[in-house]
Amino acid sequence: MVFSAYNWDQFGFKTFDAGSEYIYDIQGLHYSVRTDSVFTKTLWDKLDVKKNKNEGLIDIGELKLAYATLETQEAISKMVCKHTLEWAYTPKQISDEVSKIYDYYISLEDPSVEGELKDLKKQKLQGLEEQIEKMMFWEELKTKVYTPPEPEPEIKERPEQVALELKALGIIDYPYKLTTANDPILKVVAVDPVENDIHAPTPDPVETPTETPIETAVEEQVKAPERLMPDTNHVYHFHPIAFINHMKLMFAKGPTGECFCNKDFTVEDLKKIVYHVRYNTFDKTSKKSMHHHHGDRIFYDGEVPKSDQTYTNFAEVLNTSFNKYGIKTCIQKIHFLANMYIETQYFTKLEEGENKWMDKYKPYIGRGFMHLTHDYHYKEYSEITGNTDIFSGTNYKKVASDMNIAADTAAWYWKKNNLNKHADKDDIRATCKVINPALLEYTKGRRVAWIKLKEAFGGYPYNCLTDASKHEAPVYEEGVLEEMRKWADQHVQYTMETSTPLRTKFDESALGKLDCSEFVCRYLHKLGITDTVKHIATDGMITQEKFRTSVGNNNIDFLTGSDSEDYTPQAGDIFVWSRAPGDGHTGVVHSVDGDKITILEAIGKNGSSDEPYHINEGGYEGMHCSRTSYYRKDKKALAKHGGWKGYFRPKNYTKQL
Repeated sequence: MVFSAYNWDQFGFKTFDAGSEYIYDIQGLHYSVRTDSVFTKTLWDKLDVKKNKNEGLIDIGELKLAYATLETQEAISKMVCKHTLEWAYTPKQISDEVSKIYDYYISLEDPSVEGELKDLKKQKLQGLEEQIEKMMFWEELKTKVYTPPEPEPEIKERPEQVALELKALGIIDYPYKLTTANDPILKVVAVDPVENDIHAPTPDPVETPTETPIETAVEEQVKAPERLMPDTNHVYHFHPIAFINHMKLMFAKGPTGECFCNKDFTVEDLKKIVYHVRYNTFDKTSKKSMHHHHGDRIFYDGEVPKSDQTYTNFAEVLNTSFNKYGIKTCIQKIHFLANMYIETQYFTKLEEGENKWMDKYKPYIGRGFMHLTHDYHYKEYSEITGNTDIFSGTNYKKVASDMNIAADTAAWYWKKNNLNKHADKDDIRATCKVINPALLEYTKGRRVAWIKLKEAFGGYPYNCLTDASKHEAPVYEEGVLEEMRKWADQHVQYTMETSTPLRTKFDESALGKLDCSEFVCRYLHKLGITDTVKHIATDGMITQEKFRTSVGNNNIDFLTGSDSEDYTPQAGDIFVWSRAPGDGHTGVVHSVDGDKITILEAIGKNGSSDEPYHINEGGYEGMHCSRTSYYRKDKKALAKHGGWKGYFRPKNYTKQL
């Protein structure tokens, strides 16, 4: 079977016949003893993620949990529903179904008012049927010829014609005769005879042959077929995001698409990816050696020849192995590189370092992009026709010195263990478990690399032709808060720029990195509180007096009582905590839902003190970047923090909040 984007069912799309009911019978609702609609039962089953004892009952918490799960989102978005067109019902069909609902609720009332309620029911149904009669036009429209209106001609306004200013173009507006006096070049250039020159010799007459006219074939005008309205009462409903993203798969421009699916890495692609992941997994306080930051140095620690320690070579061997073993999509490549990043010690070496377990499997220790380990794996790879022998003698050393073999063994092992299956589900723990059963460096290594690689891939999954339908892209409204949320959701790299002009500029370099106080300063500028982006650190925000001095006006108020745990802020407020100069944090309140506060911020490498709650609420797992965060108002990320100062509110701003 050909696996093609045109085979919709192979990508998880399923068609359900939703029947002809206008109102579905749901088990336990009204008189219904069962749910007959397969579509409804399937949808209910996908939403019932807890599978609790209350079968068929889904509360709001379970609904939120279901839609926070990528697999559930994707599965539901690919349910195609065949149902009766809403304009194709007869008044009686709808009236009969609504009548049953009226009967159910009448049965719950006191018998003494039954007659009165039935009379009211009759009036309501009569009015409903009259309204439906006016709306159900489909029966009259079916199979009718449809003639689309002619498009209106595009009217282009012609600009008012203005006489050219010839002098401005270097052209004079009076006769000017060139002579040898005013143009010396005429002294050396021979003048050819010109037409109508009476002194020029007369050329011999030339006979022009008479040409026989060529008959032009008249093209027969092909009449466009008539457009007919469908003759069916049924339509198919697709989830629009899933539908559009799948159409992108069918009509994408191949290797020049919008993502890295079915597309080789260029040298520059790979550089940007490595730079981003390295920068965002180490900082100045890290115990790791700072040489891991050096973006231009790769695989320098070991036996790889100097000439092969290049991004050009890295891109070539990686692309070759990915294409050979079917590692094609963005998410498959992200999972591969996240594990490789840790296995190769941040793309610096291709051989396992000394450890207490090595004696059990020497000399077949971990080598290559995925640290191939154990003699039986070396032997199995070597016995495949066309593969290099890495088992005999000391050939095992080639896996750590030859970049081609290092990449090929890793991708072979990936395919052998069907790791694309886990990657396609975006289950990073599962892919890590196969490669490193002990899950060494999982939480702060592989998982962090997985998150940062998604950022490096241009914001996966929203730009991915294959997987964008797994996430509905966020919708942003009007106003400064929404503009800041959109920026926060781009997960801009966190960088403390204490003495640089980039904090107050607007070019690409300036907007590509920021810290928490810069984020707030840009918010204040967008609101119109400041004329320019101010350079203010958190220690300049800890009191009303200091904050006003920092912004240069009185349009910031400290909110009395906001230093207590039970204070509830409102959208647009700014929170501040600070323990000492250089040790503080700030952000902007986006919205409030009871004790849950949605914050827009640029968060450091260690995240917040309320990180588990943030993640449980569906927040972005990444740190060391800008993000939309979810915290409890009376916990340590906010009011219970040791350096808590409170909330400040901008006022007299000139832009829409």
